[in-house]
Amino acid sequence: MPPRLARVSIALSNEEGSPLWNACQYPVHYDHGPEAVDVRTRTTPSSMRCVLNPQGRGHPIGRTGWDGGIRAIESLGEMSDKAVELYKERAVEWAEANKRDSFVYTMGSGASYGEMYSLAICFFMEMQWINSNCIHSGEYFHGPFEVTDYDIPFVITLGNGCTRHLDERALAFARKYSKRLFVIDENDFDLSAVDESLREYFAPIVEAAVVRYMIDALAHDRGHDLSTRRYMWQMEY
Repeated sequence: MPPRLARVSIALSNEEGSPLWNACQYPVHYDHGPEAVDVRTRTTPSSMRCVLNPQGRGHPIGRTGWDGGIRAIESLGEMSDKAVELYKERAVEWAEANKRDSFVYTMGSGASYGEMYSLAICFFMEMQWINSNCIHSGEYFHGPFEVTDYDIPFVITLGNGCTRHLDERALAFARKYSKRLFVIDENDFDLSAVDESLREYFAPIVEAAVVRYMIDALAHDRGHDLSTRRYMWQMEY
């Protein structure tokens, strides 16, 4: 029988001493807001290195993968800068073209789905008050593709991992019937500093920098600061 793995609880909190912080075995602090650390200086917290360091047998990524991942983190800033530079002109054009829209759909899969989910519910809905919904590329043909039309805007990411074929199939259909697509292809990113086996997981972090540049441009053109809220932080809920 395989060795029984110990249960470990890890929590990320921007408030040390919070209920979540006190409830887990390994709390990890992160900055939030204007004081947040830029991606160019991001490092893995020492507590995370301690918990996730694969000393035991049978770890899924192995020692080599872990060491490669740590090295790649140190290159995140440079990789992100290159990706933003590659997409910044298109992002500015997209913001200008979409600043009056009242809704935008997002779509992705695999490790990149979370970035598209965050774009929909946090950036569009929370920070810009734009109606949105994140569609998993694998679910697109289970019904959501019926809303596709020439004037319906989508932000679609093409991942670089094992679910990319789902993204490509969805994009191929969307391109036939919508003229308002903003596509982020993770194969465009320079991930040469990352071990090939890990690129699927680092690409969404780099993509986040592109998304943020795009949203900053949109907020500027809409005259709607990303920190503006009607309910959040304004009242008890």
